[in-house]
Amino acid sequence: MKKQALAFFTMFSLILMLSIYYITLPKEVNTTKKSESVISTLDDDSKKSKETTKENNDQVISNPEASDDEKDEAISENEQLKENAKKEKEYQKVVKALGYENSVEIKEKTIYVSVSGEKEDDKIARSIMKALYEKTNNAYFIEISFKS
Repeated sequence: MKKQALAFFTMFSLILMLSIYYITLPKEVNTTKKSESVISTLDDDSKKSKETTKENNDQVISNPEASDDEKDEAISENEQLKENAKKEKEYQKVVKALGYENSVEIKEKTIYVSVSGEKEDDKIARSIMKALYEKTNNAYFIEISFKS
């Protein structure tokens, strides 16, 4: 009986000590997740999507069984991706010059602008839209979203 009591007391003491140790440990902060802003996450997602599309197009281009029309379409889509990437950087600079951290993505004839750190404000949206319409000569529709 004494052996059982001693074993129980030892295990109980060990569990109690580990519990106290666990409670007093400093909380770990996941700095990588917190330091990433919403905008960088959006940019990364957009970049990954474009890379996937480019890889798929490259597979079509290198496939000997693909028709000439499919290859031409894949080549033109890759060129369009490159052109859009240049335009996105340019339009991002325009919005950044207005003082807003942003992400820009072009899909077909629409420019998607995500503004970070701002509450939804019609004045901000109008100023961004006006600057982009002037830059694009009204060639695109512009959609603005606010991320916090």
